[in-house]
Amino acid sequence: MCVHCPTCIVHNCTEVEVVQSFGSELLTCVLQCYKVLDIGQTYVWLLKLNVDKCKVVSYVKDLGVVFDEKLNFSQHISERINKAYSMLWLIRRNFRDIGPAAFVLIYKHLVRSHLEYNNSVWAPYRKSDTDKLEKVQKRATKMIQGMGNFKYPERLGQLELPTLAYRRNRGDMIVTYKLLSGLYDEQVTLQLDMTTMDNIIR
Repeated sequence: MCVHCPTCIVHNCTEVEVVQSFGSELLTCVLQCYKVLDIGQTYVWLLKLNVDKCKVVSYVKDLGVVFDEKLNFSQHISERINKAYSMLWLIRRNFRDIGPAAFVLIYKHLVRSHLEYNNSVWAPYRKSDTDKLEKVQKRATKMIQGMGNFKYPERLGQLELPTLAYRRNRGDMIVTYKLLSGLYDEQVTLQLDMTTMDNIIR
């Protein structure tokens, strides 16, 4: 049964699960349908909170990003790193004696994409998380035959790869420029005080 359909709720009076934020805690609250009024084509939902069915959860996942109660995204970063490593071992098992150009192409599509998905939202601010993310690329570049004896900056130079931290900073600048230039839909973005932003830019 579709929980979004008011007609279904009229006939079955089901329970609708929603996620709400109260202060610093993320609560998964189950709201029990109290009454639905049919006024022509309009349905008015009158719902009351069933406190007995509320439970505290430490995180929620939305659009592939894990939001924890402290908003440090440590769990999300760990999941992305584990996924990237699993793809690295997949490449190692299935490709042998692969050249640098082919490896970089596969790495960008199968590994780095997991480390950068939606990173404007969860970009790490702790050095430990930054180092963990960069370590994935360090290990990946060592997998190329003949590259293991070079230092990390030298490997990046030969493969023409930037660091992940550089790409995150570059992405943040691009997003900031688009926000200030009005290139995003104004109905779904934050309304910025352009006077204040102009003073900051100057």
